[in-house]
Amino acid sequence: MKQQLVRINSVDNIEMVGLLYEPNEKSNKIVIHVHGLCGNFYENRFLDTLAQTYTNKGISFLIFNNRGTNYISELFKGNDFEVIGGCYEKFTDSILDIEGAINYVKK
Repeated sequence: MKQQLVRINSVDNIEMVGLLYEPNEKSNKIVIHVHGLCGNFYENRFLDTLAQTYTNKGISFLIFNNRGTNYISELFKGNDFEVIGGCYEKFTDSILDIEGAINYVKK
C-alpha cells in the first residue's frame, strides 16, 4: 500500500488536506470517505483498517478534512485564511467539498 499527503480544493477554493491510499497495483476504483461534523481524518483509527481493507482489494481510498473539520479551524482560501470549522459550517457547503474531492480523483 502506498500513501500520500494530498491537497484538494473545494469548488469554492477552500484548501483541504487529506491522505490518498493506493494499492501497489494501479487501480481505477476509489472510495472517498467524508467525516462527520467536527471530525477529521487523523484521529479515527478505524480509517487505518478501511485503508488496508480497500487497498488489499485493489481499491484506492481517499480521506480528507472538509471545511467542517474540528470545531474551529483556519483553512486556506486562495492566498488568505478563512476561519471555519464545525461551529461555522453550513451543511449545504459540504457539497462543495465533496464535489472538490470528486474532481480531484477524476484528474
